[in-house]
Amino acid sequence: MLHASRDVKFFESAKMAGMPADVNADSIFVEIDPRDRSVARSLAAAGYTKYLGISRNAGRVARLQSEAPAGTYAATDDRRWVLYNNADVLLLSGRSAWYVWKYRDVRHAQYVAWKLSWHPMTLLATIGWLIRYFAKQYSKPTLLNLGKETASYLVVRVVRRKRCHHDALHFIPHRLQLDGLLSSFREMRVKYAVLRWFEALPQTQPDGDVDLLVADEDFGRVLKLLNSAPAYQPCDVYTPSGLPGSSHLTASYYPPLLARRILENTRTHHDYCQVPNDWHYFHSLAYHAVYHKGPEANLPGAEIFRRRGRKSAHDFVSLFRRMTAQLNIPAKISLEGLHRYLTKAGWGPSPDLIVRLAAAAPKNLWLKSLAAKVEADHSITPGLAVFIIRQSAVEAGVAAAIVERIAQHGFVILAQKKLSPKEIEHGSPRTRGGNWGPGPSDHLGGAPDTLIAAYDPAPLPPTHSQRKRFPLLRNARLLAKEAIRRQINAEIHPRSPINGVHSSDHEAEAHYFLQVFAPELIEPITKKISTIAANKTVPRAA
Repeated sequence: MLHASRDVKFFESAKMAGMPADVNADSIFVEIDPRDRSVARSLAAAGYTKYLGISRNAGRVARLQSEAPAGTYAATDDRRWVLYNNADVLLLSGRSAWYVWKYRDVRHAQYVAWKLSWHPMTLLATIGWLIRYFAKQYSKPTLLNLGKETASYLVVRVVRRKRCHHDALHFIPHRLQLDGLLSSFREMRVKYAVLRWFEALPQTQPDGDVDLLVADEDFGRVLKLLNSAPAYQPCDVYTPSGLPGSSHLTASYYPPLLARRILENTRTHHDYCQVPNDWHYFHSLAYHAVYHKGPEANLPGAEIFRRRGRKSAHDFVSLFRRMTAQLNIPAKISLEGLHRYLTKAGWGPSPDLIVRLAAAAPKNLWLKSLAAKVEADHSITPGLAVFIIRQSAVEAGVAAAIVERIAQHGFVILAQKKLSPKEIEHGSPRTRGGNWGPGPSDHLGGAPDTLIAAYDPAPLPPTHSQRKRFPLLRNARLLAKEAIRRQINAEIHPRSPINGVHSSDHEAEAHYFLQVFAPELIEPITKKISTIAANKTVPRAA
């Protein structure tokens, strides 16, 4: 039961007997470094059955598990054992109490608890709480008495709960493990693929992350399954569109059209799981090595971009040589050679995706070099900008208001084009990293609907803070899109905000948007801008 201690003034009163109001039978409890079964038994007796104890002591886990229901305890040697789980309530037992100091490792949980005692580790944890409390990271504690069998715990709420790992990282429920997860996928008829390193399955289980590609329409059900029970084994789950919770560096993991092609042509591996066919396996693995691993893939030519000698544990060179020989693929096995082959074969990322990836991974010198080439290869028309009005704005009836506000912020409207269904189908996967979902704000966005070509006669250089927040930004006036979103939302959807407008970040990206969605507008728009620049006159909005 959770109750207030009358002897300690800073203790808060519990909102309801047993647990806080937002902790219920579906909440997930993870105990770190359990020494006995008392916590698990006490929680189960109170009706909280979603419990998992995680320890680095394999012998202790074997002893505890021998007397407990299957899947109650797990052993791990992962140094991220406190962070890598899906706990709602994180119980820090034993020496793990000191993790109260390490806010980044525990803030994925809703509540953090540690034993109340005079042990030096408890005192250290409490000092850590006090410092974090004044930093407004933890709430005031309450006293959790799990019963006569176990010691009391101090419980605090994480003020700003946040997942502290990359977007696509999730965890496989311990009660299922990989075998059960894949069996559930078959029963649920989920369209998926284990992307790589599946050759030894099922005889040898993976000792690292499992990389999965899941169809957009099935992602919601998969996410619900992964969050249905306590979990700690990591898996990366990606979708073709890079939906929230399944993206890579804010974009889709593979170009959406290619990801869907992988899912449509999977094969069954040893009657165990779905994997890419041989042709798609080579191309998707080469994409992974070149654009995800990059300098760390240890491919010839990567050494000039590599920092601190980091290398992949996999021998990509030998593997690619064997695969290209088997599939008769004319690719040079080097970082640059595979990049050229993938681009020519239609398996490379779009120019705007390369720039987005480079901006999201500023330490990757290889991606930085590719992004520089993209900007050098595209026609640069100073002041050119493209705004995309999205479906949510059209449905809300504010498309015209957005165009007016773009002009009010100093842009000359040169052309406006309502996109056809075919143009939307063609352009959506090739722009914005293939991800036209809600984005980090989780506001409703929607597919592109209308393209606005605009010109800024007097671009504003971004400030240092603006460049830090938006690495791709070249013209600070383009941040008008944020002001426009706020203005529109304040008027029409103060409680249900939308992300109704997107824009290019620089002239090269604007030119690419025109190439994809409206190539017929490039020549007349370029002429209009030349006329404006030469005559210093501003024509009427088109």
